[in-house]
Amino acid sequence: MPQLGARGLELAVAVNVSTHNLLDVEFPAQVKGLLDAWELDAARLELEITSSAFRSTRSRSTARS
Repeated sequence: MPQLGARGLELAVAVNVSTHNLLDVEFPAQVKGLLDAWELDAARLELEITSSAFRSTRSRSTARS
């Protein structure tokens, strides 16, 4: 990815995120590790979260109340 930036190509990377990912306490560290490994600026990362992930997470928090 740094090679593309050196050529003036600034690309974003979009990643689909599941409910499982959102509930995983290790997920932020994994994302950070991958950003570092690929030398990718976090500003270029787009996390795509589906509405079904929000519904599932909301259902779980409602059930706990």
